[in-house]
Amino acid sequence: MGNRKINNMANQNHTPKFLLAFDREFNQEFIIHTQSPALLARVDEFTGEPLHFQDLIKLGYTTASRTNPIDGKYWVIQCINEFEKRPATQETANEYAAVMRRMGDWYFSVKKERIEK
Repeated sequence: MGNRKINNMANQNHTPKFLLAFDREFNQEFIIHTQSPALLARVDEFTGEPLHFQDLIKLGYTTASRTNPIDGKYWVIQCINEFEKRPATQETANEYAAVMRRMGDWYFSVKKERIEK
């Protein structure tokens, strides 16, 4: 992220909806959703034919999304921590699903932008 973009964000006095974090020790990316519901998600990279939702469930992914492929790679984003505990209702499930879809779309655009540079 360029200094100009960081300075613009600071001047706007607003936290981005999604933050990308990287753990160098484990070579692992994470995404933080800063708005309600606040979530921490792990990013896993795959190659080959993209998995369907049923395949993700069989692999143990529950609250997750999958990006579209780029050059034979795609990413599965798994919610690993909810910072706000909410009741287990259909409304909550729908809200989390919407956040995970937006998170997947956002991460795809970040990866695509990096590859195109």
